Amino acid sequence: MLTIDEYIAKMKKSDKLDEFDYLKQSENMTAVIKYVMSYFNEYLSMESCDAEVIKLKHAADKLEEETATKYPKSKDFILDFYLQHKIRINKEVGKWLDHIPYFKFFIRSRTFLP
Repeated sequence: MLTIDEYIAKMKKSDKLDEFDYLKQSENMTAVIKYVMSYFNEYLSMESCDAEVIKLKHAADKLEEETATKYPKSKDFILDFYLQHKIRINKEVGKWLDHIPYFKFFIRSRTFLP
């Protein structure tokens, strides 16, 4: 399922619409309005739209943004695990480690490494 931005970009590409041609500004505006109308009326119909799938996609996108900065090497694993099991493993491991009283003493900080 495409977002509205992706759908408009796809339609512009298929119609070879040049949005920077100022001589065709009114035609381009009409075309983009038609894309928006077709997105909501045809592409995004209530039969094909499953609210749970959309909610999962938004949650996965948010998780991907969060893990890209915090866990860049493990981002793909965390995202795949979430999509398969619906469990945010990064938060669950964090909760589990918080219950170990002296765990923070075992973590090496980069500032103290030679």
